[in-house]
Amino acid sequence: MTGGCDQVPQAFLTHGIWPYSASVGDRTNRHPQFCSTSPSCKGEACAMSESDMKHVLANEALRKLVTRDPEGMFAHEWRKHGTCSGKTVQRYFQDFVDLRKSVVIENPAEFDSMIGRATPFAKIRKVFPANTAFRCYRDHKGEQYLHEVFYLVDEGGHPYEQEKNLQIGVQCAEQDTWIPRGALRSGG
Repeated sequence: MTGGCDQVPQAFLTHGIWPYSASVGDRTNRHPQFCSTSPSCKGEACAMSESDMKHVLANEALRKLVTRDPEGMFAHEWRKHGTCSGKTVQRYFQDFVDLRKSVVIENPAEFDSMIGRATPFAKIRKVFPANTAFRCYRDHKGEQYLHEVFYLVDEGGHPYEQEKNLQIGVQCAEQDTWIPRGALRSGG
């Protein structure tokens, strides 16, 4: 693995913020991509400037929430999803920090007891709030691993619970699911 993922920390990392659009009629793309609606763009999905990247990388609070070497991830997330936010580059990435307060686990001690072992998925689901969705992956032996947890929040970070069937990626089956043990991050 590259990009800081070879030593995944024992912590939730932020992958991105995806603007949400309710489905209307046969339109089902709920996460618009490659837009031109942000002030930084001029009629087409735009890349981050070198100056914007330096500014974003200088944000220490943001760097603590993402992979060790986030430049590629930042460039990708901005072009694919940030350009649909209607915000400037700096505001979009500051939202990573500001909205992090929304990432809660309802029973942290119970969740911690599940790390590094297989647990029925229904039990894992119960330690998260109702405004979450999950992505799992299965290995060649059919074992299932929790891969991502999606928190559905409004711009103020409040739970968004109107969507009950949101699924992004491979759905977690009702089977024993591993929560991988990560590397402890120094200083926290």
